[in-house]
Amino acid sequence: MAKIDSRKRAERIFEQIGDAADTFVLANGTEPHIDASFFYVTGYTYGLFEGSYLVVEKNGNLSLVTSLVEEPIARAFGNDIEIFAVGDRDQMVSKLGSIARKSFKKPIALNSAELTYSSFLQIKSNFKGSKLLDKSEAFESARMIKDESEIALIQRACDIASGIY
Repeated sequence: MAKIDSRKRAERIFEQIGDAADTFVLANGTEPHIDASFFYVTGYTYGLFEGSYLVVEKNGNLSLVTSLVEEPIARAFGNDIEIFAVGDRDQMVSKLGSIARKSFKKPIALNSAELTYSSFLQIKSNFKGSKLLDKSEAFESARMIKDESEIALIQRACDIASGIY
């Protein structure tokens, strides 16, 4: 499994967001409402991470709030994401709130195109005082530009497909 540079991917998204926000939050829903940008930034290639939140700051801090079930998977990837594993949904919301209280009063960018209403309400209630901005296009644009590891995987897939005929 190739190690993904989550900070570099986050930087690519912030380049698309511009000066509109210094933080973005990705909320991974439940099947079938899974946010591909969540997996793009984290680099996780397996696990569902249903109901998990990823809080990313422009200064390079990445915080993941996830379940105890997904914690071993997140740690196995060994990237620079601070992981907070909790036992249930109430604890997850509480932990998200404690991250939010650190000082987030500036606008927060969201990938609204992949956000469930329930997750939006959780973000809104925890990031009080922050303006929530739909920056879905920034996430989509950043994911269109492939890095070296993505190009290598695409080439490998093409090589495998070519061998079938």
